[in-house]
Amino acid sequence: MASPEALRVLRELQSKPENKVCVDCDTKNPQWATVSYGTFMCLECSGKHRGLGVHISFVRSVTMDAWSADQLKKMQAGGNGALNDFFKQYGVDKYTDIKDKYNNRVAEIYREKIKAAVEGRPFNPPPPSAVQVSFSKPGNSSGSRSGGAGPNSAVSSSRHDDWGEWDRPAASSSPAPNNSSFNNNSEYTRAQYMASAANKDDFFARKMQENQSKPDHLPPNQGGKYVGFGSTPPPRPTASPAPGVDDVTALLSKGLQSLGQVAGVAASTAHVAVQSGTQNLNQLLQEKQVAQTLQQTSKVVAEKAQVGTRVWCRLKQITRRLGRAS
Repeated sequence: MASPEALRVLRELQSKPENKVCVDCDTKNPQWATVSYGTFMCLECSGKHRGLGVHISFVRSVTMDAWSADQLKKMQAGGNGALNDFFKQYGVDKYTDIKDKYNNRVAEIYREKIKAAVEGRPFNPPPPSAVQVSFSKPGNSSGSRSGGAGPNSAVSSSRHDDWGEWDRPAASSSPAPNNSSFNNNSEYTRAQYMASAANKDDFFARKMQENQSKPDHLPPNQGGKYVGFGSTPPPRPTASPAPGVDDVTALLSKGLQSLGQVAGVAASTAHVAVQSGTQNLNQLLQEKQVAQTLQQTSKVVAEKAQVGTRVWCRLKQITRRLGRAS
């Protein structure tokens, strides 16, 4: 999950007009990115980028993946418009088949350009006349997904992966009625994709749920699961215990648990008893101290009373003698 700071940077980049449309097609509001080129792309094109390999295109989700500081710097150094303008200088059109567009010398030069910008070192790309760009034959590669693709777009005879080329009509002698089924190999209709574009988050959640049901042992272009697209690694196999071990383990665990409970109760009872005995002892000591204090006080009072009585009697005797003498 992208951190708030990373999401702030990415949202700021997405707000630029050049980044509001997929770098490889005309789909609006792209929510995926390729760190290798610092560009934003739609869900369908991201599936094809994943098929290129991480050494060519490292794909991340804007919201669902974590982003490092270097990755954010690469995004800031790139831009959809900057990439397509650079590629166009070397004769590579925006709507070129994705496999051809990024599997050539031009893409390699642009990746080095982004890397140099992040590292803060100068980079001088070779002139277009010094770079030879060759594309694979139309029948041997899958076409780039393009919503309203340009005239230079290559039409593929087979799908690159199970995302399908959902906005290019399948080759047919007659168009599908009402555009309800625009690709014979696609399991979705145009209306479904248009609805998904209005709410990307729900569409991503559904795609992740569908991805969970796909097999792990097959590559994505053969119907397998996309690694990193909301999937979790399979649990490691654990050796099964010998027969009877489970029962013994459960018994020991239960016995230890019971022993722990008994020990806990005994400790609690002892604590209560000690606490109660301490309170009683303190109370007895306090009562004894009070009694001793009272006893000592009464003794002092009695002694003082005796002294007072003696003094009074002596005064009376003196008074009588003085009266007789007068």
